[in-house]
Order: sequence, then structure tokens, then C-alpha cells
Amino acid sequence: MKQLIKVLLGFNAISLIYLICLKPKQFLRACSSAFTASRSMTPKLNAIPEVSLGHILGDRRPTIRLIVRRYENGILPSEHTMALLSILVAEAPSEVLEIGTYMGHTTRQMAENLETGIIHTVDLPQSFSVERDPE
Repeated sequence: MKQLIKVLLGFNAISLIYLICLKPKQFLRACSSAFTASRSMTPKLNAIPEVSLGHILGDRRPTIRLIVRRYENGILPSEHTMALLSILVAEAPSEVLEIGTYMGHTTRQMAENLETGIIHTVDLPQSFSVERDPE
């Protein structure tokens, strides 16, 4: 039963390839390895505390300007943008460093809500390619 659970929870693309190639030992080993690898991250993830937006803001009720956009791959979802902008306006930092600008939607919304602040952005160049520029 324990082995079956490991197989089901560890099933991934690599194990599927072994299954298709009719290599049952490698299939089971791949599932077990994937299961073990995923379980080793659980204690680390559980160590990250969760803090509610209400706890961060306390009695402050910041007024934000939020442009709700249809979701596109790569942009911050509206509910996450709302939380980010609420914290930004409540804290009113003089400077912000944004890492991973991507399309610039969040940068623009931060700039519109932080009128006197300076926003520094860092992102990979558009010409970057994993195939061309491996680690």
C-alpha cells in the first residue's frame, strides 16, 4: 500500500516515459525518487510563516488605485496586486526595488500609487534565452 501511494504521488513526466518504454523497475524508482524529493521540501515550506494582510496593515486603511486587467501569463493576479499595493501605500517607502519586472504592469501600478517614491527595476534582458545562456 505504501509503495502504491509513493507511485501515485510521485508520478511525473520522467516516470511516464519509463512506463511507456515498458521499464517497470525504472518507473517505480522514478516515482519513488520524485515522491521523496517532493516530501523533503515540506518541512522547509512549513517553516515559512503565513501572515494575513489585515495583520500587516493593522488599523491602517490605505487607498489604492488598481487597474484590474484580464489575466495574462506572467502578470501578477489582481488580488495579489491589491495586497502588494495596499502594503506599499501603507508603508510609503521612498524607494522600491522590483526584481523580475517582466511586462511592467506591476511597476506601473506601483508608480501610480507611490507618487513621490523611486522604483528601481531589475530584469533579464529581452535577448536572454535559457538555451543560449545556460546557468
